[in-house]
Amino acid sequence: MIQRFRNRRRSSPASSAGRNRLTKVGVWLTAVLAAALTTAIAGALTGAFDALSRAVTGTGSSTKSIPAPTPNTSETDPLAISVDPYMAPCGEDWVVPQPPEQLDTSSPVNVDMMRSWRDWSPAATGVSTSPDNVLIFVQGRSNAQVILTGLKVRVHERRPPLAGTRLSAQCGDAGAFRWLQVDLDQNPSRPSPRYDRQMAEGAEGFVPDWQLQPIRFPYKVSLSEAEPFLIVANTEMCDCTWDVELTWATQGRTGTNVIDNNGVPFRTTSTRDTVGGCDLVLTEVHCG
Repeated sequence: MIQRFRNRRRSSPASSAGRNRLTKVGVWLTAVLAAALTTAIAGALTGAFDALSRAVTGTGSSTKSIPAPTPNTSETDPLAISVDPYMAPCGEDWVVPQPPEQLDTSSPVNVDMMRSWRDWSPAATGVSTSPDNVLIFVQGRSNAQVILTGLKVRVHERRPPLAGTRLSAQCGDAGAFRWLQVDLDQNPSRPSPRYDRQMAEGAEGFVPDWQLQPIRFPYKVSLSEAEPFLIVANTEMCDCTWDVELTWATQGRTGTNVIDNNGVPFRTTSTRDTVGGCDLVLTEVHCG
């Protein structure tokens, strides 16, 4: 059976100092992330998100409520899944389909409240660029173990790269220690494990031993055991739409969850056809 999971974007306030600690690929799977997960996982994923938000933004408490992950539409589904297409201005470049001279750079930029470049009105029609990061949390709904047998990426459409202006923001210099990398230009697009041993050694003592190793299926999850998967999607040739298929087995049953961005495929574009660039500096956007 194939069941579609739809996620809800969460929003969280972030201080400017907190944003400067975020990085392009991987603050999500550093020790901060894993520590937040392991301390909160005995509850629901909502608790993990709350702890994660406080950890990565450097705030003691959230000043804005974080929506709970959208529940799966099937009560018989053994998995609870939540997705974060990580689109924060600091850490994800963005392409808008206008040349720099047509962008209203005088429009106010509220960095503390921006969850995505899309929250800045002149960039609302933009698209995330390669490399594009999507974080997936997978947890069982009961104490019964669910075996995650594999993860695939399906590319729905490959169009020419989006032409326009590239938006960027300066970030810190930390990194991830494990992720799944996928080349959207390849057919089929097969995710492959990537691993940074030095970053993993820095996380020893903060995360379970199995999370210090490269991602290799199968995995076991349950109500008290969850797994985060960071997918880094790359393209040099296309403006691609894609989703993820996660296969599982439990108690004599097998199935596939289709994971997307709130009911629509993820979208990632190459920057090959951009005609200029703009940088977010403090609370202003400067084009050059």
